[in-house]
Amino acid sequence: MTVCPERNRGVLALEEEIIWQWARTLTLSRKLNRQGTNLGDASWGWSMPRYFFDTIENGQIIPDDQGLEMSLPEMREEANRVLPELAVEHPLLADRNEFVVRVRDESGRDVYEVSLILAAKLLLT
Repeated sequence: MTVCPERNRGVLALEEEIIWQWARTLTLSRKLNRQGTNLGDASWGWSMPRYFFDTIENGQIIPDDQGLEMSLPEMREEANRVLPELAVEHPLLADRNEFVVRVRDESGRDVYEVSLILAAKLLLT
């Protein structure tokens, strides 16, 4: 079997061009998504998933009604980033305080949860 080097170079060049176009489209879509542009219309045929970040502070649930469109790794990053902010913004109400960020997808299914427990104990009597 004889392989034609010119033909293989042409196929490889075409494959590289397809990959390059895909990468540029993906980069553009992420940039627009961060600017608040919704790319989830029929002309694109796909969209970033929307995640909702519900917070739970000492058992009190505060639901997220709007959510954010982002990738799975970005969602985890965001939940992990928000959790310490919750603890700093809210005073300790008891000897044990629990803060939770529970993330659900568009269907309402819980997909990620991260929690932080702050315990305080007065040592002076």
